[in-house]
Amino acid sequence: MKTTEFMVRFPGRGNDQARYSVIVVQGVSVTFIRIGSSEKPFSLIVPRVHDETFAHAPAEVLARLAIAQVIYTELFEAHPQATIDLAVHGPLWDGDLDAGQWEHGMADPAPGSAEPREHEAAPVARQHVEAKAVHTNPLTRLMNMTRRYRVNMSDMPL
Repeated sequence: MKTTEFMVRFPGRGNDQARYSVIVVQGVSVTFIRIGSSEKPFSLIVPRVHDETFAHAPAEVLARLAIAQVIYTELFEAHPQATIDLAVHGPLWDGDLDAGQWEHGMADPAPGSAEPREHEAAPVARQHVEAKAVHTNPLTRLMNMTRRYRVNMSDMPL
């Protein structure tokens, strides 16, 4: 599975700008991590009935769908604990979506290419093990959450 990371800013509490890292797991989920905050990340999952439809959708499209839903349903303030289904037929957010990664303590994205950063995820062949331990690495937690959506293709009707 391929992951792509974007950065986005929103008005936060008071006059502060809230910075979020938006991690898209291609065709599976979009996770929001608030930079500089102790709040846990939250995710929107592509419903399984739309797996094939969104398997090849660009990461930016999924990010913009998720951001629009999060703004409309006020999830930035709520920070839900459970994963939420992505409203795949919703509007696209048309704000600024930066590619790359935030550097610690910076107000601006780290310099880099204009293309989104792509990370190669763990191989699919690894066996998924449900762990009850809390992961401190958000990407590890995200990958563990999305592994439950893998499908054995040999079980699919031809």
